[in-house]
Amino acid sequence: MNNSIDINIEFFFQTINNFILKIDPEQERQFMLYYDFLIEQNKKFNLISRNEKDIIERHFLNSALIAFYYKFLPTDKIIDIGSGAGFPGIILKILFPQSQFTLVDSTTKKTNFLKELVSKLKLQKIEILNDRVENLSKNYSDKFDFVTARAVSQLDKLFLLSKSLINRRGIMVFLKGKKFQEEIDLFYKLKNNDYNLNFFPLHSLPFSAGSDGVIITIQRS
Repeated sequence: MNNSIDINIEFFFQTINNFILKIDPEQERQFMLYYDFLIEQNKKFNLISRNEKDIIERHFLNSALIAFYYKFLPTDKIIDIGSGAGFPGIILKILFPQSQFTLVDSTTKKTNFLKELVSKLKLQKIEILNDRVENLSKNYSDKFDFVTARAVSQLDKLFLLSKSLINRRGIMVFLKGKKFQEEIDLFYKLKNNDYNLNFFPLHSLPFSAGSDGVIITIQRS
């Protein structure tokens, strides 16, 4: 890593430890290995934008913000929709190594990357699926405690894709950008009175997250 990246990763570790949860040296090693492998593979497969300067804040820290609000239990089962290069699914998996994760993406090059990454990081209790979310309802109905997603689809579509996957007490947790109000308005047009929506503006966090988006949560009433 160069000096600027070293500073960014140290800031990331400090933010995680001071505000989100304490991580150990092995988790720090996994994050650094993840970063290096992502940079290497991104040159070949264009997994994310080529701007390496903001990967730590834009992708790593942004994904970790879910852990500020939700501390997953070892018994929790989490499915991450449209995992792409692993955001937020791999970030959350490193933070909560005992929880069961399922990461889903329909793009083969991305799931191949994720499988190799999981092997390199020696992660356990994690499943990578190369499939469309629409195809999962038969085998994964009511299976999960949480559904997560970031930069995947509009909120109303995400809700319709996710609601069959969570159990009765399950929670959908979605990271959204600055146009979140438009998406919330579309969600309410669905008139799903059996579900409650809440949102948490990221600018209200007790630390700088470099984002004016929100975390949106949806769960049954």
